Amino acid sequence: MSKLDHPNICKYYETYESPKNVYLVMEYCGTKDLFDKITNQVDGCHFTERKAAVLMRKLLLAINHCHSNGVIHRDLKPENIMYNQQGTSNGKKDMWSDDIKIIDFGFAVELEGREKDGYCRSLIGTTSYMAPEILNRQPYQGHVVDLFALGVILFILYAQHPPFTQASTSDSFYKLLATNRADVFWKMHSQRHE
Repeated sequence: MSKLDHPNICKYYETYESPKNVYLVMEYCGTKDLFDKITNQVDGCHFTERKAAVLMRKLLLAINHCHSNGVIHRDLKPENIMYNQQGTSNGKKDMWSDDIKIIDFGFAVELEGREKDGYCRSLIGTTSYMAPEILNRQPYQGHVVDLFALGVILFILYAQHPPFTQASTSDSFYKLLATNRADVFWKMHSQRHE
C-alpha cells in the first residue's frame, strides 16, 4: 500500500511492530461501507444510472492506479469500499463529491515477483465476486479478476442485487451468460423485480 497514493484509496502511513502484533497506521475513512449504502436504500430506491457511473469512474481510476503501480487487490466488493456522502456548502447533496475509498488490501499482491508467466494461482477473494477462472482453480491475471469484481459491483449498484451467486455454470444466472443467453438472463432479472 505504500506505493499507492490516490484520493479513492485508503492511505497507508506507517507500521509499528511489537513482539505480538503489527500495527498499521492508516487514513480514517468513515464508518459506512458501500454495502451499507446499497442495503439501506429507502423504498426500493437505488443508485441512478448516473450516480452508479460516477462511483464506477472513481473505482476504475483507483484500480487503474493500483494496476499501474503493480498492485492487484483480489478482494473487491462493496464491503471493501468505504462510502461517505458529502454535502456542499449550501447543505445540498452532491453526487460528484461523494467520497469512496478502497480498503482491505489483505489479499493484495504485487505483480512484480509473480511466477514467470505473470499469473496468480491462489484461491483468494469472496466467492460471489470471484472470476470463473479463480473458482475453476485456473491460473489467472490479477488485473482481469479485479475488473470482473468491479463489473459485479456495478450490477449491484444499479439493480440492488447480485447478477448471480457465483461465476460458475452450476449457477443458473451465470450459466445463461456463459452460454451467450444474455437475452434470457435480462428477462429473468426483469421478472424478478416486477
